[in-house]
This record gives sequence, C-alpha cells and structure tokens, in this order.
Amino acid sequence: MFAAMARMTGAAVASPSPRILPFWSRAGTAANKRFINLGSEFYSDVLDGEEPAVHVKGYDANGNFVMANGQVVRSPLVCYGGKVFVWRGVGELDDVTERKLSLLRAVKPKPDILVVGAGKTAGKARLEEDVRKMLYDFNVSVEVVDTRTAISTFNILQQEGRRVVAAMIPAGPSQ
Repeated sequence: MFAAMARMTGAAVASPSPRILPFWSRAGTAANKRFINLGSEFYSDVLDGEEPAVHVKGYDANGNFVMANGQVVRSPLVCYGGKVFVWRGVGELDDVTERKLSLLRAVKPKPDILVVGAGKTAGKARLEEDVRKMLYDFNVSVEVVDTRTAISTFNILQQEGRRVVAAMIPAGPSQ
C-alpha cells in the first residue's frame, strides 16, 4: 500500500540515519512490523505517527533542510510523527495539489494541522481553492507561512503533542 501511495503522490522516504533501519529493509519486517486491526481496517504502523517525533533543526546556507540528527535533506519534504518523506515534484507553492497531499489520507492517526513552508517568503501566498477544500473536507487546519516559520511552528506543535504535518519547500540559497 505504501509503495503505491508513494508513487501516486511523488513522495519517497528520505535516507534514514545510520542507526535506524529503513522500514523496507528485511531486518525490520518480521520482528518489528505490527499490523493493527481496527474492525474493518488493517494497517501497518509504517504510516502511523507513533515513532518519536522528528525535529527539523533548520536549513543551511544552500537552503537544504538540516535534521536534529545531522542528516541533510536536499529537497522539499513532508514530516509527520517520526517520518520524513521527500516531496517530489514540488518546487513552489503553485505545485501543491490534492494529489501531492494525498499522503494525508493514508497516515493514521489523521493529522489535525498542516503547516506549509512556502519558501523564503510566504507573503499573501495561498493554496489553490481545490486543495483548501480538500483539507476542509478532511477536517485539517492549514497554515501557509515562510519555511523558517514553518520549521519552528512544526517543532513547537509537535512538542505540545499535536498531530501536525509539515510540508516544506526549501528556502533556497542565502544571499
């Protein structure tokens, strides 16, 4: 299911840190993978937000994201719970579509807040009407801000225990 969802949204999982096995490795499948029965619905906790929270430290002079463990992500990313996904096909706010956010439908538990980092300056930036309607129908609040603000907002909301997703576009190189 995850592979299909990742192909559909253009998402890919960022390279894991050396001490954490990627969820697709053989070593992590049998012993560490749980399947949860929720009545009529089975899902694996690969997409649920139970792992320790991801902390985004900021971005470097080239606009690459720097994670708390020192890992550098050189592309747009989506963070939820303990997971970081590379957000392919998104270079600016106009590239954000329902399809690019369809990952929100797959994660369990459902997020309450989406923080979108729109690059260096958000100004009066807004998501397209169809995207805002999808988020409204899915009961997800959205905040579109510059990437620096999105990083701190995401980290703070996570520390408060909120179910928050960060979808961030790199700020670009510093001048």
